[in-house]
Amino acid sequence: MAETAPSVVALAEELARRYHAGQRDRLGEPYVDHPRVVAGLLAGAPAVLQAAAWLHDVLEHTDATADRLRADGVPAEVVRLVEVLTRRPGEDYLAFIDRVCADPGAVRVKIADALHNLDPARDFGPTPEQRARYHEALVRLFRANLS
Repeated sequence: MAETAPSVVALAEELARRYHAGQRDRLGEPYVDHPRVVAGLLAGAPAVLQAAAWLHDVLEHTDATADRLRADGVPAEVVRLVEVLTRRPGEDYLAFIDRVCADPGAVRVKIADALHNLDPARDFGPTPEQRARYHEALVRLFRANLS
């Protein structure tokens, strides 16, 4: 990769902050705090995973596109991971998780994402069915991470 690891992560952070500017999460907090925490959970992981963590929600929750990320200078491998981590319109949640499970790098980012989403301090009141689905997703992700 032509760019040094810190610059890839710094670029991803800058873009995440730009794309999520003004967005709020379900608790009214700045949305960018979520990818910041997810990236922080991957401290010490390869830079490509940290960068993907910063950007993991931009395709799903902003007007960003994969082509735009590439034009912004995001390396192809990071964009590929972000695409894997993006739930497609109409895609069943557990089918999405199974798709993520096929990619070891995406699995690591999605585990960090799921752990932050299930943090009791961020509890947005999921239904028992949603909570069960999130837990099933974590089981599948951890199994994939072990193989």
